[in-house]
Amino acid sequence: RFSFVLFMDIPLFFIFPSGICTIFHISGYDTKTIVHDNGSTEYGLFQINNKLWCRDNQIQSKNICGISCDSE
Repeated sequence: RFSFVLFMDIPLFFIFPSGICTIFHISGYDTKTIVHDNGSTEYGLFQINNKLWCRDNQIQSKNICGISCDSE
């Protein structure tokens, strides 16, 4: 079953169609997408970067979001 991400009970693809297009082109809607780019790694649908947004065991990160880069 496919479920939509909602914002105030409205599917996000109605609010942000260009964002949905961007997600498709950077990750193919695959939550497990990992891209190695210029010494850093980008994870998931939104390609969260390990230099700024999340923590992994590869490099020192600012970890602005205070989260792990992997799904565990």
